[in-house]
Amino acid sequence: MNTSLLAARAAGALSCALLLSVSLTAHADDEATTTGGLKIKSADGAFEGSLGGRLQFDAVMLEPDDGSGIGSDKAENNSGSYFRRVFIQLEGKLYDWNYKLHYNIAGGTNSLQDVWVSHTFLVPESTFYIGQHKPWRSIEEIGSNNSALFMERPVTSANGIYGGHDYTQGLYYAYATPAWFAGAAAYLLNRDGASSSEGTGANARLVWSPINSSGRLLHLGVSYSSDHADNTATSSNALSASYRYGGYRLGSGSVTQTFASYGAGPSPSQDTVGAEFAAVYGPAYLNAEYASADFSQSGKPDSRVEAAYVQASWFITGESKTYAVKEHVITTPKPKNPIGALELKLRYEIMRNTDVDSSQSLGCNVSNGPAASAGVDDCDYHGWTAGLNYYPNPAMRFMLDYMRSSADLGSAGKDQPSTIAARLQIVY
Repeated sequence: MNTSLLAARAAGALSCALLLSVSLTAHADDEATTTGGLKIKSADGAFEGSLGGRLQFDAVMLEPDDGSGIGSDKAENNSGSYFRRVFIQLEGKLYDWNYKLHYNIAGGTNSLQDVWVSHTFLVPESTFYIGQHKPWRSIEEIGSNNSALFMERPVTSANGIYGGHDYTQGLYYAYATPAWFAGAAAYLLNRDGASSSEGTGANARLVWSPINSSGRLLHLGVSYSSDHADNTATSSNALSASYRYGGYRLGSGSVTQTFASYGAGPSPSQDTVGAEFAAVYGPAYLNAEYASADFSQSGKPDSRVEAAYVQASWFITGESKTYAVKEHVITTPKPKNPIGALELKLRYEIMRNTDVDSSQSLGCNVSNGPAASAGVDDCDYHGWTAGLNYYPNPAMRFMLDYMRSSADLGSAGKDQPSTIAARLQIVY
C-alpha cells in the first residue's frame, strides 16, 4: 500500500478514535489521566474511555530447504522486515455496558479485530458479548498476541487446525470465577472485511483452575466447536486445517502445509474437540494442548486432523506468568527489577491428517508444492521452536525465535526449512 495513503488512514482512524473517546465521556467534571494511553472518566463514573495502541515490528529470515524441490525451496523471498500489527485500541464503559474496538492498520490490512459491547447478566461473574470476538477455543488462541509465548501461535489455534477462522461475529457468553470458566458462543464464520454469509458455528469451553494464586497455577480445560460453511461453488468459504511452518512474511506469500480442505460444493463441516493444560510454579511455565478435527462434506471422504504441542518457559530473572481470570488465559508479568525480565522458551508441535494414504490425499499439500493428488500419501508435520523474550519494562518486549520444521508428504517429498524471527513490541 502507498505509504502516504496508509499514513492518512492511520491519522483518520486515530482522529475518529479520539473524538469518539472524548464524546462518549463528555461531562463538565470529566477527569483525564495517562499511564501510557489516554484515559477519560466522567465524574459520576457512568462513562469511561481509554485510547491505547499496539506495535509489533518483525524481521524474519527464512533458510529454505534447497534440496526439497517444494515449499521453502521456492520461497526464498520470504525473508524481510515488516509491521505485523499496528493497533489503535479504544475501550471503555457506557453506563453499565462495556465496549472494545481494536483496529489494525499494519500492512494495508485496515481491519477490525475485537469489536463488541458486553453486559453483565444476573451475577457479576456472568457476561454477554455481542459483536466480533473469538470463539472460546484454545487457550493460546484466546489469549492476546501481546502475551503469546512465541511470535506464531501453535498448531491448535486458528494458525493451524481452525484454518484461519479466528474472529467471528455473533453472541458470546462467559461465566468466570477464579476457579471456573464456562463459555458458549453462536456465531457466523465471517469477520470484518469478509463475505457476510460464510456459514455458521457454535462453540463451548469449560476450564477448571483448582490452583490459582500468585506464582502458582494449575489450569485444565476442554472445548468443542462445530462449524458449517455455506453451500458454495467456490473454495472461498472452505473449512480447512493448515499451518504456516516457514515463518510469517506479510505480502510475500507464506510457506504453508495444508492438512485438509473442504469447500467448493455442498456445505462442508468441521467438528473439533480440544483439551488444554497449563501450570505455573514460580518462574517455570508449562503448557500443552491437543485438538482433533473431523471434516466432512457430501460426495467427499471424511478425514480427521490431529494437532498437539507442548511448550515451556523459565524466567531467569525470577518473574512468574500471570493469569487473567476473565477468560482464563495466560498473561505477561511485570519485570521485578530495573534490568527487566528475561525468559527462555521452548516448544515442540505436531500435526497430521490420519486419513491420508495412497488412495486419497484429501487436500493435503504444501505451498509451492505438488498438487494434492500428485503422489501425496502422507501428511505429517513436526517442528521445534526455541528462543528468548526480554521485557525491559511493562510496555515493551523483544522476542527472538528459531524454528526448525519438517513438512512430510510421503512419496511426494519432504520440506525442512529453518527460520529466525525477531520482534519489537510496544503496548500502551
